[in-house]
Amino acid sequence: MVHELSGGAADDVQQRLKELHGQHYRDTAQLLRPLPGAQLLLRRVAELGLQVVLATSAPEDELAMLRDVLDCDDVVSEVTTSRDVDIANQSQTSSR
Repeated sequence: MVHELSGGAADDVQQRLKELHGQHYRDTAQLLRPLPGAQLLLRRVAELGLQVVLATSAPEDELAMLRDVLDCDDVVSEVTTSRDVDIANQSQTSSR
């Protein structure tokens, strides 16, 4: 996303933008709240015997904050993160 929004800026600029985004995210994390009904939905899915899987492009530190806010780790069976989709992102970019 940084690549697209920065108009394909140089790698060092993109890295700095990612760092600034991370810092802003950490600074404003106390404002995070789960969407209304999100916890109830995840718990109901688990009650039905289905797997609850969190999928995010967020880096690990942001994911940890999100999971704390969501407070449903007891029903989450799997998580996939930006580390898992790095290759997919490259595939999308190269297929354009």
